Amino acid sequence: MIRAVLVLSASMATAVVPTLGAARTGSRWEGAPSSVQGREAWLERRIRNDIAEGALDGPRGRAALSELAGIRRVDAYYRSLHGYDLNDAQRSELQARLDDLRADVP
Repeated sequence: MIRAVLVLSASMATAVVPTLGAARTGSRWEGAPSSVQGREAWLERRIRNDIAEGALDGPRGRAALSELAGIRRVDAYYRSLHGYDLNDAQRSELQARLDDLRADVP
């Protein structure tokens, strides 16, 4: 039974990755990784770079970093529930929150 669940989980994860990559094509995620944690790290670098270059002012930059920290807390919580794995609904929720935050960053 456990083996069947693991195989199903692996096949579902594989099915999600191409969709995320396709959604990013030509988008504001150009060059970003497709994994949730990879996108979190990429977006943090982007926000910090925009703050340093003046493209994002201090209050907006701090708000963006605070929102990202909240997303990361939810990510860590979800992963603690399932032995580091996210289910499809959790992954979709986190990706959507990252998309919303990315839309607010220049």
